[in-house]
Amino acid sequence: MMETPIMKQIAYSSVAGLLATACGTSSAPPPEVMTEHEAIPLALESEPSVGRLADQGYTEGDGVTAWREPGFKQRFTAVNFNSVLVTDSVQDATTGAWQSVTHQSSANFSVLHVTSAGGGPDRYAVFGLTRDKKPVVELWNLVPDQGAVVVHGAGGGPTSPQLIPKKFQKTRIFEGAPDQGAVAFEYDPAGRFVVCAIRDPQGEVSLVQIDARDLAAPPVVLHDSTAIPELNDVQYAQVADHVQLGRVFKFGTAFASHRRIMLVDSDNDGVFDGPPLVGDDDFFKSMDLDVYEDWISLYH
Repeated sequence: MMETPIMKQIAYSSVAGLLATACGTSSAPPPEVMTEHEAIPLALESEPSVGRLADQGYTEGDGVTAWREPGFKQRFTAVNFNSVLVTDSVQDATTGAWQSVTHQSSANFSVLHVTSAGGGPDRYAVFGLTRDKKPVVELWNLVPDQGAVVVHGAGGGPTSPQLIPKKFQKTRIFEGAPDQGAVAFEYDPAGRFVVCAIRDPQGEVSLVQIDARDLAAPPVVLHDSTAIPELNDVQYAQVADHVQLGRVFKFGTAFASHRRIMLVDSDNDGVFDGPPLVGDDDFFKSMDLDVYEDWISLYH
């Protein structure tokens, strides 16, 4: 993914112990929505990188591209650290005009990161913190719903039949121990798992792979910052295909002193190949792994 799927609208006005309480069965999340007055301070206090983003205000725009095909695009964003918005847009084949419908839902935790699965529309994962700072991952899939839609850009013409009401179907697949940090994460485009960077109360960061299909499967700690110190400075995650490496999950630090931790799954079987590639920009350039054209976005 060539766009960082971390909160694009930050929002005052708009964005052993680690696995102790991991979910073992599917259950609906509790109903109490977290208000923005709860969610924003919790998010800003949780990770330094979130605070630095908030200092920049919020980013204008209509969100991050989740899926694009001729005549259709779907974008997403998050607001007030407690809500997710997904916008479907359809282009009229005759006039070229675009119409759009936005689907929105609030969370019962502070939303720090949202990403789409890629490989198609309507599949999202949300990563954040509960009131007692337990990291949680939920899958938010859009499914058809009853009711009407509010169409933008219709221009008085008929509404496209592709613009239908949808609702979010939510499944919590992970809940960690209290007093942790939700640093960064990515969602497997095939929907098999998510990989999360989670900070423990002592400040150490682990990469944890969570099964998105078998909720009874225990989370697996792939790596930690004891062995890979660069993980302590991770701020974002991306997933893309590389012409030589195959499927790559990338965790990166701030760009001022940029380091990357790349998990490689060359045959895309859901199992990462050996130790990750770790280094700065010069390291990846020396390996000819820094050519933009060699990276293939999964968000057509």
